[in-house]
Amino acid sequence: MSGEARVRKARDVIVAAWEVSRDPLADAASEAAQALDDAGLLQSPETAAELERLRQMELGVYVVISRLATIVSAPAPEGLEVYEARYDGTALGAPYSKLGAAQEHCETHARRMHSRSRVVWAGGELLMRDDDGALVSTGHTVETVKVASHYDERGPR
Repeated sequence: MSGEARVRKARDVIVAAWEVSRDPLADAASEAAQALDDAGLLQSPETAAELERLRQMELGVYVVISRLATIVSAPAPEGLEVYEARYDGTALGAPYSKLGAAQEHCETHARRMHSRSRVVWAGGELLMRDDDGALVSTGHTVETVKVASHYDERGPR
């Protein structure tokens, strides 16, 4: 559920509770809070803190996996490999000789498009958190491109 949908749902719960009560002596804020709790729309500070701790842990795991994938990559084949920053399959510019440069290009492009600062790499794909805290694709990837060291007459044309 998006942030806007959660707010709309909370408003509907509060309005429904006030329409039932209509007691002029009632504490409106307490009634609203009770109605939200009854509808399951509130969480304790401990639950919120645990959720944030788990989200941070999840980000840490993705960072470690990404680093390990770079360290434990297959041996380089013959010829040069370069890295291409892409958005929805289209190259964002010239290829880079370093993976980090291509990743930085994707991160900068994603932040300009989505105005979110929390992004994380999972393999060659850039992810970000949506309004519900779930990791979703930004459409940005880094592709490894092999540059031939010599002409192969029998190769692709």
